[in-house]
Amino acid sequence: MRGMPESLPHRMLVVHNDPGTGGELRTIEARDFQRYAFGSLLTYACEVYERVFQQRIIRTSTLRLPGEVPVYERAQLSEVSVGEHFDSVICHLNLDHGGVVTEEFLAELRERFLKPDGVLLNPVRDISKKEVARTSSVPLETESAPCVVKKDDNYNHPETVLRLETQDELDAWRGRTSEEDRKGLVMHKLLRYFGSDSSGMHQLERWIVVFDDLTVNHRASNEFFIKSATSLSYYVRDERRMSGDLKRLSETGYEWKGRSIDCAYDSDGEAWDARRATLEECRSAFGFHYAELDVIRPSKNEFVVIDVNQTPGPSYKNVFFRELAARQLAVGLGIDLGSLPALAKEAHDVFLLAETSKQAGELEPAHAAYKKRAAMEGGDAEERFVAQLEAGRLAMRLESPEPVVLSELLSAFMLRPSRAEPLYELTCYFRKRKNYAMAALFAKAGVETKRPQNDHLAVLESIYSWRLLDELGVATSWIGDRVTAREAWQEVLRRAESGLDVSDADVQRVRDNLALVSK
Repeated sequence: MRGMPESLPHRMLVVHNDPGTGGELRTIEARDFQRYAFGSLLTYACEVYERVFQQRIIRTSTLRLPGEVPVYERAQLSEVSVGEHFDSVICHLNLDHGGVVTEEFLAELRERFLKPDGVLLNPVRDISKKEVARTSSVPLETESAPCVVKKDDNYNHPETVLRLETQDELDAWRGRTSEEDRKGLVMHKLLRYFGSDSSGMHQLERWIVVFDDLTVNHRASNEFFIKSATSLSYYVRDERRMSGDLKRLSETGYEWKGRSIDCAYDSDGEAWDARRATLEECRSAFGFHYAELDVIRPSKNEFVVIDVNQTPGPSYKNVFFRELAARQLAVGLGIDLGSLPALAKEAHDVFLLAETSKQAGELEPAHAAYKKRAAMEGGDAEERFVAQLEAGRLAMRLESPEPVVLSELLSAFMLRPSRAEPLYELTCYFRKRKNYAMAALFAKAGVETKRPQNDHLAVLESIYSWRLLDELGVATSWIGDRVTAREAWQEVLRRAESGLDVSDADVQRVRDNLALVSK
């Protein structure tokens, strides 16, 4: 889209109307936007960039405007004080209620908020069903059956979407529905997905568009109103993009070899070319850079957009897509990740080598690689901790001398004192060696360590929620501290009864142990 920015980080302003984010109305605030699919993608992308390049590539500010406004005009921005100009401004206004954005509003964003070479993203003015039909190359509106009657805005639900197969059904609906009740409704042709007769399922494609990149989320359901919660879905990409995808991933810290991905590649080039042509027509009409489109495929190489959403949600769970989209976001913003020094890449490669060796059962090479990664100060600090923790775990599996195991796991704890996993491993290690005093010592320290809120790598939730308490009960019961053991096991049972996921076998074992120390 643009050349490389003169400096990093790239400054982005997210203009939105979501009250759930908090913040002052009509006030630019230096805060991350983390709501909806775009917010989650932006957050994830920034995490990837910081892990790989050890610097903040994108910094975001937010500007919240009132929601449910019928028309967003220049006046909505007149009271906003602009202290700096941005490399990009993304218009993330939810228009599901039928709202529209004027050209004057968009012009104000360009004139007052952007740098001279900045870019306005998603200058979408109207996403109503009538606008979708108006811009479609395939006539969608109809006055006869078979047809679909639905609300013109994006607030549709199963009860507001009527499938009328015959003219008698349509006439009957007209007879019982007043002219007043028909206001705000549209009548579109009933399109059936190509091949759905053989599958016996209702189908549609949800196109996920990130600048010029397209991923298709194919959905199938036995219900006519297809949503992610009511359908079987899978992700598909154009096979001709596979080599480029993998090259881009490998250049920016993602090792794809040896992985199984939650996304397929499809080789039907003609169909992908037809999708691209339809996408470009729709993008030209609406002006979006980031959006999700609902699409029906009436015939083999024909695709019809029936819904446009430039503020989709919820967040993406597909791992492979998120990795690709994080890179594509940077490309679309004009940030050449390939030209940046990947300070963390070498360290991450060593970590991946250790992981691969461990999975192959090559414990000694894996231990050496984990130790090497832990000794490297660059890269992700959390990954460095995990490497040292794994070195300690492998030292136990390799039956290293006790001082070596103790040193390895304490080194992991010193790298990240907020993590209890090393203390848990030491507790179990000394309990198995019948050194219950040492086990109790580490268990007590572990119980006092709260689950870290900002850590994500290799966090074992059960260690924080009940396993260390259980180990504390075992260790203290053996050294005669029945009061501590009893309190620890009572707390485990209390949490289990409150809904904590503890297996029936473990609950029964804890009850039996509690009975023994309660005599």
